[in-house]
Amino acid sequence: MRGYLHEIKRYPSSREARQTRPVGTVGVWIELDRGGRLVNAGVESSSGSMLLDQEALRTVRTGSYQPFPTDIYPGQNAHRFVMQLEYVLSSGG
Repeated sequence: MRGYLHEIKRYPSSREARQTRPVGTVGVWIELDRGGRLVNAGVESSSGSMLLDQEALRTVRTGSYQPFPTDIYPGQNAHRFVMQLEYVLSSGG
């Protein structure tokens, strides 16, 4: 899941982001039901940049997730995952 989120994340494209060029790591949590549907999401630890935190939440809220295998998290209807999304500037930007 972490690899997938890193594939779909994008650096913020707003004018403010182009001017301030924030970098940092956002700790996000997502709660998925057994069918892979997003129940809720939030920021676990801020990057210090509201732009990056908002973009990380947008990323996890727009993702598509797989259902849990039946033998994973037995007895749970949903599970909470925590991961880090790092935002850096490319060498060209």
